[in-house]
Amino acid sequence: MLATLLRPVPEEGGEIKYVRAATNIRAARSTEAKIVGKLSAGQKVKVDFLDQGWYAVFEVDQPADSEADALGYVYAPLLKDVPASK
Repeated sequence: MLATLLRPVPEEGGEIKYVRAATNIRAARSTEAKIVGKLSAGQKVKVDFLDQGWYAVFEVDQPADSEADALGYVYAPLLKDVPASK
């Protein structure tokens, strides 16, 4: 019972990434798609639903349970796993 209580609560879908350089959030997985937002270099985002080299992006505190709830899409190579060193 105690082991059950000490387990960490699982995060709601997705993983955390950091923006390499200022980039656009697109309405679809294409550089031709409408720009629906912008991300700043070093910004932390939640991502999921990788497809065709593009991630669906979410606010960090937003569940990534449904692609329909995404802010939009960002090309995966524009994101990295760790924040920039200070």
